[in-house]
Amino acid sequence: MAGGFDEHPEHINRKGAPKKEWTWAGVYRAELEKVGDDKKTVKSKVAKAIIAKAIEGDVQAVKEIANRTDGMPRQNIGLDGGEDGGVIKINITNYGDTAQIQTKELSDTPTKSDGRRDEESDNNLAPEKR
Repeated sequence: MAGGFDEHPEHINRKGAPKKEWTWAGVYRAELEKVGDDKKTVKSKVAKAIIAKAIEGDVQAVKEIANRTDGMPRQNIGLDGGEDGGVIKINITNYGDTAQIQTKELSDTPTKSDGRRDEESDNNLAPEKR
């Protein structure tokens, strides 16, 4: 079986990671910073082109500008109970070196006025609802 640096030490990169100017990001950055005869950078020209497309109604261009200036919109990943605000109960049971994790959405679970679960009401739920 062939493999490993023990058998092929010539494959070891002794110079380390490539210099930034040799990475794709480095190449793009260098190109974007170039200045043309009109004394404008490529980066500036690209930005103006995207703005022009957005003005024409290109939705992708509008999204690109919004994401770059205002940041990406917050995405709900479901850990807060989802759009309907349901409660998610997580049980973690340790069995020596392993753990068993069970989750169940409890959207009809009573809560206190401050939004926290009402533990007394939770104890009165049928076992399949806990």
